[in-house]
Amino acid sequence: KWGGAALSRIQVHSEASQRRSLIHRFFVSPESISGDAVEITGAQAHQITQVLRRRSGDNIIVLDDTGGKFLIELSDVRSDLVSGQVIERLAETGEPSVCITLY
Repeated sequence: KWGGAALSRIQVHSEASQRRSLIHRFFVSPESISGDAVEITGAQAHQITQVLRRRSGDNIIVLDDTGGKFLIELSDVRSDLVSGQVIERLAETGEPSVCITLY
């Protein structure tokens, strides 16, 4: 039998997990990241602003092709240029170390 408090904690945890998993990821060139500043242009800027409707203050994750993974807070959001600040450097897990064969 579930108590109300236990159920509330489970729902809150589940909702928080869903929000974290909904952060969109973008692959960018290493040149797009300079220190803690990130600039995204072109089709990806269009995707962020017009398709996903991200706004200033929203978070995205960017990955460069050198293994870097960064949590970004958007600060300037325009259809041709999106810029933001690195708020956290994340550990990139890469490919899983376990090999699975399905039949």
